[in-house]
Amino acid sequence: MAMYGLFLETYRCPDGAELVLDTHSRPESLFFRSRTTRRELLRLEIEDLKNPVVVEFVNAREDADRIKFFSQFGALGYDPPLPPDSSLRRDESIPLAGAHHDDIGHAQEELRDWLTKVTGPNQVDALEAINLSWSKWGLLKLIPAFDLAGEAGTPRMLLKCPDLAHFMSMELAMVAMHGAKLGTCAHCGDVFLTGPLTGRRSHAKYCSDRCRVAAMRARNAAKLASKS
Repeated sequence: MAMYGLFLETYRCPDGAELVLDTHSRPESLFFRSRTTRRELLRLEIEDLKNPVVVEFVNAREDADRIKFFSQFGALGYDPPLPPDSSLRRDESIPLAGAHHDDIGHAQEELRDWLTKVTGPNQVDALEAINLSWSKWGLLKLIPAFDLAGEAGTPRMLLKCPDLAHFMSMELAMVAMHGAKLGTCAHCGDVFLTGPLTGRRSHAKYCSDRCRVAAMRARNAAKLASKS
């Protein structure tokens, strides 16, 4: 059951995404696109702060990671299925909404900056930061929806985000509201959240058990090498 009543229904391509060169633009530029015109529905709900989509996006620093992100979560903007009478073949595609290569890099830098601001030491400053971010991003549109998935089948009200970019901005708001903090993994360099609703202690050094074990093995290997 969703903790905040915030959700997103969007689309992604089941055949994944790719990075291609737009030879029609001047100068030529790179953009991300779906591999085919096929689409499938994807539903996301904000249930906790263990692995927010916004952190996944910020950590996708290499193009291969960005392709993986778009394959998993779809476009940042609204990207609905094409109408049945579309002239595009199934193996053709169009750029993902808001997915030109340089724009994605700028968006990641901006969101990382806001993550740093909303996880600062002073929660009042963090909440002011999220209010400021919304004033810069423009009007946030949330659509109310109702279901019977509350406790013991009771009604609950949900708020639907219009696209993935808005969904990530709401995740930032939840981070600020609950006082989660931002850390950097001592092994892989990814950022991650600690504190309330994250499942991690405030002094955590690693983003996952995998990185913690990998770091331990690296230390043991270094000790053995120093003794030989």
